[in-house]
Amino acid sequence: MMEPDIRIKTNEMGFCPRHFGRMMKRQRMLGIGLILESHLAEVGKKLSAKNLLGDPSKESREQLRRLGESCYICSRIGRNLDAMISTAVLLFETDYAFPEKFAKTPYFCLPHYTAMLDYAAARMNKKNYRAFFDRALCIEKNYLDGLTGDVSWFCKKFDYRYDEEPWYNSKDSVKRAIAFLGGDREE
Repeated sequence: MMEPDIRIKTNEMGFCPRHFGRMMKRQRMLGIGLILESHLAEVGKKLSAKNLLGDPSKESREQLRRLGESCYICSRIGRNLDAMISTAVLLFETDYAFPEKFAKTPYFCLPHYTAMLDYAAARMNKKNYRAFFDRALCIEKNYLDGLTGDVSWFCKKFDYRYDEEPWYNSKDSVKRAIAFLGGDREE
């Protein structure tokens, strides 16, 4: 993030609390300090932004509000995700081998699944969309069935009657379920 063009963007956009938290977890304080040094200078400019007419604090409030609603990392991830979704939809329609590759996907987190279906519904013809939807739905249902079973077994393992039974694939099922539902993988 030290490249000048990236620094300009991070100064303008800042970071959301989640990404600041992830940076802090890495404990690379000098890098964070350098980012913050120039970002705080940008915040200072926004604090004193003036509106020539009317409320003297209006421009400042608007700029600070926009800053609080933006994150450089989230923005980049969003652009990359949009490009990946559009590529997958295009390949599904134009590459005869892609639907089979697509079908081998283990699962999609729900936020990405719905974003992908929304994009496909808006861009594909009805016949292709139906085939795309059917494959994606099959992937999701298969994963959800296994995940649901794992979470149920995880819960049963806390009953003394199942104490001697093996965990099977359930030890990390709660973490996997949260990642599936929310789309966020911390690790």
